Amino acid sequence: MAKSGLESTGAVVNRELRKVLDAEGAAEAKHLSGENVVAVGLPRGNRVKISGTVGDFFGSMNEGAELVLNGEGGRYLGDSMSDGIIKVNGNAGHGLCSYLRGGTVIVKGNCLGDACAMMRGGLVLIDGTVRGDLGSFLQGGTVVVTADVKGLVGHQMQGGSILMLGEPAGVGEGVRAFSLTSKEKELLQQLYKEHRFRRVLDLFATLSETGFRRYGRV
Repeated sequence: MAKSGLESTGAVVNRELRKVLDAEGAAEAKHLSGENVVAVGLPRGNRVKISGTVGDFFGSMNEGAELVLNGEGGRYLGDSMSDGIIKVNGNAGHGLCSYLRGGTVIVKGNCLGDACAMMRGGLVLIDGTVRGDLGSFLQGGTVVVTADVKGLVGHQMQGGSILMLGEPAGVGEGVRAFSLTSKEKELLQQLYKEHRFRRVLDLFATLSETGFRRYGRV
């Protein structure tokens, strides 16, 4: 088990994590307090559990590992990730899932800035509010948000889809709301079954004409 000390840095935490991962394939770090670039670029087959607060770029360039953060995430969490799973039981900072290419990111909390800019693939569930722009220059993948977006949705988006229960402050040029397809409803039902959206007591009611919408280009 890896633990951070008073003088720990991201490099120290990663070194201890990798020692345990090389031997056992699973590792844990407790009481983190803002260390940057933790659990970066880990391959498939590794499992990491973190508790505390992480700094910037947690889980970035993930190549297939399963990461769980019980605490607060910093900026650019999941940046350039290509595969794997990241689950955050807490808030995430600005730049969440920028340049995401694949994999799944679940945030059981708010995003404290922009999210999913230049995303190319994968699935992101933000079970809370996005306090900045969402999906700027989105190229692919699916983003699900269960609350409001305080900035623009889909600015200059080229592809992908954004499924939202709340209201956006505005939408990008050429972007509008559509009714959900049956496939999108099935996806939401599966996500709800696995992760139980915090604000949603009755998913079937939110799949009605007054519930989730898909935002995309006209």
